[in-house]
Amino acid sequence: MDKIFVTKPSLPDLEEFIPYLQKIWETKILTNNGPFHQEFEKELAKFLGVPYVS
Repeated sequence: MDKIFVTKPSLPDLEEFIPYLQKIWETKILTNNGPFHQEFEKELAKFLGVPYVS
């Protein structure tokens, strides 16, 4: 029987992720409070117009 795919992820090219992966490998920070997480929270708060998101 053939598989029927209901959803399919939409991903950018891998080359776009390489600089982020390199920074992760260089800093060895893989936690939820790492630099990418902090930047995401900061930008999300700015976008939502609130002082904090978590």
